[in-house]
Formats: sequence, C-alpha cells, structure tokens
Amino acid sequence: RAAGPLLDWLATARVDGPAGAITYTQMLSPRGTLEADLTVTKLPPRPGAYGGGGDDGEGFLVVATDTAHRHVETLLRRGIEDHAAARGVAPAATVSDVTGGLAQINLQGPRSRELLA
Repeated sequence: RAAGPLLDWLATARVDGPAGAITYTQMLSPRGTLEADLTVTKLPPRPGAYGGGGDDGEGFLVVATDTAHRHVETLLRRGIEDHAAARGVAPAATVSDVTGGLAQINLQGPRSRELLA
C-alpha cells in the first residue's frame, strides 16, 4: 500500500483512486516548475504481481512521453527514497520499466469518443 500515497505525494493530482482510474497529472520540482507531464493508471489488485517480497498487489502504470521516459523513472526512484526519508521509514515501493513490453496509441480530439463507440 506504499505506491498510492507515494504517487499522491509526487503528483499534482490525487492518483490513488479506485482500480481502473486514469489520472492526467504532472510532477513538479521543489520550486514548482514542471518536471513531467504524465498519466497514472491504478491497476487492479494482483498480490505478488507488481513487485518483490511483501508486495500487496497494489500497482500503477505511469505513462510519460518517450522523451521524458528516463527522467520520470529517475524522479520516481528518487521520490521513493525522499518519501521514505521524510517519514523515517524504509522505502516500500518499487519502479519497473515496462516500456519494451507495451505500445500505446493516442486518440485525441473533440470527436475521439465517437470513434471509439
């Protein structure tokens, strides 16, 4: 249950909602400047599927542009350490890069929902 509060702490929007929720959000620097523009999807619970030992099945898919991919990965990894240190606890979330196993097609615009119907 560490990933949800962590992502809520890192993102400008609340992303730890119900499973299946997709949230458009940003990550900011400590000065408030834009670091990353992304979407976060809360995945359905799957104990043991999203991490190492003690995994409770909470998972999120964070999607960034291809040009910001490594930067976002670094922000997440640093955020895990910073979030744990701010609370005086051991880091309890992991980051896995699944870029090579996924593809994404974006459909945008005022009539995009009509096309999907």
